[in-house]
Amino acid sequence: MKHVRESLSQYYDYKFFKLFEEETTDLKSKESQGLAVIDKIISNFDDFKSAAGGEITKFKEFWEENKKNKEGFSDSGNVYKLHDSDYVVGVLELPVETLSDGSLDGGLGATDEPEEEIIEGPEIGAEEDVEEPQEDFFEERPTNEAEEEEKDLDLDLDAAPEEDSLDLDAAPEEDGLDLDIAPEEETPEEDLPTDDLATEEPIEDLPTEEPVMGGEQANLTSPQTYLVVYDMASGEREEILRCGSNNVVNAFNAFYNDTFKGSMKNAILQYKEQKEKEKIEAEKTEKEKAQKEKDSKVNKFLAK
Repeated sequence: MKHVRESLSQYYDYKFFKLFEEETTDLKSKESQGLAVIDKIISNFDDFKSAAGGEITKFKEFWEENKKNKEGFSDSGNVYKLHDSDYVVGVLELPVETLSDGSLDGGLGATDEPEEEIIEGPEIGAEEDVEEPQEDFFEERPTNEAEEEEKDLDLDLDAAPEEDSLDLDAAPEEDGLDLDIAPEEETPEEDLPTDDLATEEPIEDLPTEEPVMGGEQANLTSPQTYLVVYDMASGEREEILRCGSNNVVNAFNAFYNDTFKGSMKNAILQYKEQKEKEKIEAEKTEKEKAQKEKDSKVNKFLAK
């Protein structure tokens, strides 16, 4: 049974992502689609913030919704569940898949190197994976929580540059060519040694290596890092787009860490600061009320 989009925004999302369902092997086109998805989720999060209207409960509900969706993915990485939408966008480590023509779906995966254009790089999971602790911005914390100080990089920018090992004042070495030496006499052709080609052993065929991409041996068996889009309307993950561009993966990570999580942290901080101000004002009002009552009793006593 075909899922019916319940809202106008869901219908627009369906029309937007429907364009990516056509199979394509052009990695540059994949990158363009991936960057369009990044613009889409940025716009979607702006729509959420406008709809939330600064209400902390709305931010909490949206965070919990995203947290629940992330827990449903066993793949390593982060996901963003679009507001009022059936689509999930994430950067995950996934097995390499091929298209019907045998080409790699979405490329070989992103690397940890920046890029200006599409490159098919080696696997990113060379280092040991460290599971990141789940963050919960909505647990009770002190209002004035100190931020972690940045680590001192100890870069000595004033240090003198190292001296060049080349001595530019040294006299150039002689070429050692004696132009006055008479040319060697040519050996008669009949005196030249002859090779018995028939007795040479055949040269063994060189072993065929796997394709090398990005300067390293390609690994088609390990999971690679991709930006991926899923349609969750049916309750199951239906993959819409896969892109292994570094530019796209880095753009998603910047959105997720700086825009999405950063806004959540800022909303919680503002909420707790507002609560602290209200608490201080309430305590001040209570003290003033208590002082007035005390002064009133004193005045009544002195008036007797």
